[in-house]
Amino acid sequence: MKGRTKRGGDETTLIDFISDPALLESILRIAKDEGRIDGPK
Repeated sequence: MKGRTKRGGDETTLIDFISDPALLESILRIAKDEGRIDGPK
C-alpha cells in the first residue's frame, strides 16, 4: 500500500481515510448534513 510508507500529514491518501471507520462516518455525516448525500429515508 502506497501512502503508508511515509509518515506525514500530506501523505494521507483517500485509502487511509476510508480505512478509518470513525473518520469515514464523520465525513459521511457532514456530507449528509450539507445535503450532498441522500441518506436512507
